[in-house]
Amino acid sequence: MDVAKAIVAGVVIGVVGGFLTLATAPVVFTISLVIGIGILLNIQLNNLDDEFHLSANLKVKLHNALSEEHRMKEWNQLHSSTLFNFLVNTSD
Repeated sequence: MDVAKAIVAGVVIGVVGGFLTLATAPVVFTISLVIGIGILLNIQLNNLDDEFHLSANLKVKLHNALSEEHRMKEWNQLHSSTLFNFLVNTSD
């Protein structure tokens, strides 16, 4: 979830900063507003993460997906020819 929070915050800050730059707002005002919005947005996203446990759920699902991928690779290796295994394993 931390990556998603960074992406959302980056996009919002970029849009606000871009708009203020185009509106020729003073540099100090623009920087202060962008930093303030970034802090508030980070607090709100952390609250949502704490409420819905998004980071924990994402970690569990990623772990399950990686385990399943490992099981599939093992099954493929056991049930396919030696030449095929050699060709598939050279790309790792």
